[in-house]
Amino acid sequence: MYEYGTVDVYINGSLVADDVFDYCTSWPRGTTYEITDIKAAPGYQCDGVNKGSLSGTIGEEYVDIRLSFSTKSYRLALYGGLDDQFKQVLSPYGTADVYINGSLVADDVSDYDTYWPHGTAYEITDIKPATGYQYNGVYSGSLTGTINAGDAVVYLNFSRITSGICGDNATWNYQNGTLTISGSGRMYDYEYETTGPWRLSSDFITAVVVEKGITYIGAGSFNYYPALTSVSLPDTLTALGNEAFAFCHALTTINLPSSLTDMGEGVFLENTSLTSIVIPSGVIKIGEASFMDCENLTSVSMSNGITSIEWGAFDGCTKLNSLTIPSSVEYIDYYAFDNCPSLTISCYAHTAAHRHAKEKNIPYILQDTSFGTATVTFPSTTRQIKAHALRNTKARRVMVSEGVTAIGSGAFENCAQLEAIYIPYSCGSIAADAFSGVTDLVIYGRAGSYAETYARQYGFDFVALSGQ
Repeated sequence: MYEYGTVDVYINGSLVADDVFDYCTSWPRGTTYEITDIKAAPGYQCDGVNKGSLSGTIGEEYVDIRLSFSTKSYRLALYGGLDDQFKQVLSPYGTADVYINGSLVADDVSDYDTYWPHGTAYEITDIKPATGYQYNGVYSGSLTGTINAGDAVVYLNFSRITSGICGDNATWNYQNGTLTISGSGRMYDYEYETTGPWRLSSDFITAVVVEKGITYIGAGSFNYYPALTSVSLPDTLTALGNEAFAFCHALTTINLPSSLTDMGEGVFLENTSLTSIVIPSGVIKIGEASFMDCENLTSVSMSNGITSIEWGAFDGCTKLNSLTIPSSVEYIDYYAFDNCPSLTISCYAHTAAHRHAKEKNIPYILQDTSFGTATVTFPSTTRQIKAHALRNTKARRVMVSEGVTAIGSGAFENCAQLEAIYIPYSCGSIAADAFSGVTDLVIYGRAGSYAETYARQYGFDFVALSGQ
């Protein structure tokens, strides 16, 4: 057997050869033999008897016993660990290359566990930590060696990165639940849910502090941060990227600085604990899905200067029951306030908000405090506006003088541009068809007047004014 292994030989029950690798001796017929304690040499294993029997009685024939051996294989395995806590794969901490007998057999692998023959040379190279991790060296095992009598398991140690760069002139640092952004200018944009150098600590971050000097928070910077409850923003901040704070389910409030002028899409998407928000005066557009599914949002303050409210901006804000929309808003997407069953809009007559509320059957309150400038004014001596008096005219805003007591049939029939009319307290009679063909009319007058009764009866908006 030479280098393959050794055996013990018993003759008639007595040990006659101990740990021999070669045995050839003559014994009389009738002698009993037994081959025991088969020991494979390092790197080999005994696979059993190829010929003959390990025990028996010597007869007339030559006893030929042949044992079968093969080269033994052992595992080469890579394990990865985070702060000395190990898994039986490198994933998700990093990757490595594996060379066997000088040849590359595995490139950028995150899982390697393979058997190789005794005597195989190996080398582990090009260790690349995954985003958010750093490689700290070998915990146990060796990056190079020869597979001998036993498995070769190499433990690579990694740790989370706690500081780094997040903009051309911006850095970040994470300590004890607080993520701090320092420097100046813009932060980088990040792909949602996948990147961002602090992402691996997202489940533990409770506070974000953005220091003075930062002007832009990158897209996706802090989305899906389930423990985040506190955010501090500087007065140098001018813009929030898309979904910058989306899906932060524990965030109840956030103070936006007056310097802010640009809010991206989905900035606070599905912040289910957010209860209130004040939108700074410099913001001109509320982007798509900005507050979508903020189901506990009850208070929103908009400043005059906002010009558009985009698709789904407040869709699913089921507890939003009152919202004042300034007259500066020129565009509201049809789906901006879908699934807001408790909402009442407060707005000015003939604004985008007024038109949207009527189109979507959202309850609304007109907050006009004066009639404004009239395009048609009746003389103070007028006592009655006769039938068809202004029929088919382009009258837009009509001031009916105090002292008029009646408005006749069809007086303003088919005045398609008529949007507002002031009717004095003295008027006690208005024909049912006085405004036939007028579809977007707001009647102004004093509370308790016949004008108010008429407006309610025939489905026109009414604004109660005082002092007129």
